[in-house]
Amino acid sequence: MDGRIMMKWGYLRNPYYEYGTKLPLLLPMDSHKHALITGSSGAGKSTALLFLFWNFLSSIIHSQGYRKGCIHITFCDFKNSPDFWFLRPYSFYYTGEGVYNGIQAYHERFLTARQKGYSTVKHLLICDEYGALVNYFQAKDKAEKTHLATDIISANAEILMQGRSLSFSVWSVVQYATSDLFKGSRLNYMVNLSLGRPNREQLGMLFSGEDIPRNRNYQPGEGLLLADGFPLLEVKYPKIVDEERWNQRILDVLMENIS
Repeated sequence: MDGRIMMKWGYLRNPYYEYGTKLPLLLPMDSHKHALITGSSGAGKSTALLFLFWNFLSSIIHSQGYRKGCIHITFCDFKNSPDFWFLRPYSFYYTGEGVYNGIQAYHERFLTARQKGYSTVKHLLICDEYGALVNYFQAKDKAEKTHLATDIISANAEILMQGRSLSFSVWSVVQYATSDLFKGSRLNYMVNLSLGRPNREQLGMLFSGEDIPRNRNYQPGEGLLLADGFPLLEVKYPKIVDEERWNQRILDVLMENIS
């Protein structure tokens, strides 16, 4: 597969409103593997995630040299959200405490590829509510004298720092991206997306030094995106009209790529 596969990361917000034009934001998949998606409850993170999920898969399956078995997705849904229940038939969909096993299995795949020095498969770890996951296991560790939260944070950080050359990607979805969740690896996210009502403190963390638009009233599914090598952009993710069909397309691709 060509490393210059382009992926749609949403639509530019201003042309969408001013001209009714869906002008897509395209980023090279090979150089923008890791994404940090933030926003409070109701900000539209799930809608954006489903939009991006399909566009990740679609970009690969329509690229030159696509073959079945060349995609591996691990989806970690800690809160067991109904938005993602359509993934239940997929064997790499993890919920609740089982998310720990999903992350560790993904990390093992990464370690195997690193030992070989290459990977012929494009891997993606999606972790929804990553912050809630870490907080839960931190409390569990304190009560039970374990180190599960540290395992999760360390595995995530290692893949963020070393996964790019091996085609291992990480998308982490959080409400608030505090630095303690990432063990010094937060800067390794090549795409930072903040959705919904802006939190000034968080915007300062994610977009330090950028000219942040003032007095914006972002609706759910709208916000700011900063990708490596690009200026800060305002983006929009439209509501998925036929969500059942959209989800089924995602599931079909996942099932045919199980390996």
